[in-house]
Amino acid sequence: MKKYFLPLIAMLCAGAVFTSCDDDDYSAGPESDGAYFATNTANKFVNLFRDETVIEIPVLRNSDGEAASFGLTLTDPSGMFSVPESVTFSQGQKETLVPITFDGEALALTDYKVELSINSNAYPYGITTLSLTIGLDGSLRWARLGTGKYTDGFLTSLFGMEPVVQDVEIDYNLGTKGLYRIVNPYGDGTPYVEEGEVDPNDIRYMEIDASNPKNVVIEPFNSGLDWGYGEMTFMSASYYYMDLGNSAEAIIANKLNGTLANNVITFNSGALFVQMDKLYKANTNEAFRLELPVSE
Repeated sequence: MKKYFLPLIAMLCAGAVFTSCDDDDYSAGPESDGAYFATNTANKFVNLFRDETVIEIPVLRNSDGEAASFGLTLTDPSGMFSVPESVTFSQGQKETLVPITFDGEALALTDYKVELSINSNAYPYGITTLSLTIGLDGSLRWARLGTGKYTDGFLTSLFGMEPVVQDVEIDYNLGTKGLYRIVNPYGDGTPYVEEGEVDPNDIRYMEIDASNPKNVVIEPFNSGLDWGYGEMTFMSASYYYMDLGNSAEAIIANKLNGTLANNVITFNSGALFVQMDKLYKANTNEAFRLELPVSE
């Protein structure tokens, strides 16, 4: 804290003619007691299961003096979570935990956004508000839809390979209508992958958001494949350009979108990307096709 007073001491010394001024005469006063959150505090808790009822958030204070309490506020539009009105430190204690309580059985299959704030005697030089994301574990949000038909438009376009129709398992998201994922489309034993090229126990999911059927989005999918140009990540142009701030309308107008029609997802020519040593345009052969199962 001493550095904040140095400019004032300098001015006093400059104006003093008959009085000496020595830094040795100065001693900082006691620091005010205040609570704050550590900079490395986790802000995502999306791995909860139905039987869970509490998340604990560490809170620090800058003094280990007398016992003290600090007010808390939880901003929660859903009303699903609660915290105590204050957090209390015992004498000599510098760290404690704030419980955020909830009913795991009542949580919907979505992410909740809440803010936890220290609203009284907060330490002015620390983090006093946390933005938190809370939700159920991903394994609880997906269910098997059935077996679909998948034709690759990434590798076949980029490497001049013959498109092959393959059976793939399709999951659907229980909380978001139109959100699907292909289970291990480039796993061991699939048409474009040699035996032993990938770990057969490494299950990967290609997530496809068709909640807007006119602008289907493929999230970046780490394929696990490296054919000499770096590990390949697949994505749609719609994801890439929306991530840069472009609207769905602009993407559709420029024919960089995918569509869902009659239970089939397709993409326009050049509307898929492969990231390796650089970003490559794919699906120029317009081969990509995913036929969703109606039910199984």
